[in-house]
Amino acid sequence: MSYLEKINISALIGMALIIAWYASAIVPQLDNVPVEEISYGKKMIIAIIAHVVFVIGASILIAIKDRNGLNGKFESGDERDRRLEVRADAIGGNILSALIVPSLIMLMMDVQAFWIANALFLSLALTAMLSFVIKAIDYRRGI
Repeated sequence: MSYLEKINISALIGMALIIAWYASAIVPQLDNVPVEEISYGKKMIIAIIAHVVFVIGASILIAIKDRNGLNGKFESGDERDRRLEVRADAIGGNILSALIVPSLIMLMMDVQAFWIANALFLSLALTAMLSFVIKAIDYRRGI
């Protein structure tokens, strides 16, 4: 398994864990707390920062563990890695474009900020996860 493939899988795992944490912190409140009173902003920011820190930390650990495989230097990948990245990002970008539309409609309909923010957050998270999954499949299957 290549260095970039390992980072991709760790990013997928990290995103899944962070979405699960965020959902476990927010969803239970929907039953008994008015939406206006749910404190979601800080948790959303923590989730985003946590994913960045998780991926950086995982990348460092993978590099330390695989330092012999890296021959002392990091390479940004070969042609296959770049093609996988472009393909997954293109598909993810198209999906994100489609997922943003409901958020824009909610904005035009003056829906509460809680719902719009969470729809956008979920759109970004699902798109990122989809891109990670596409890359993982393409690494295994080939492109």
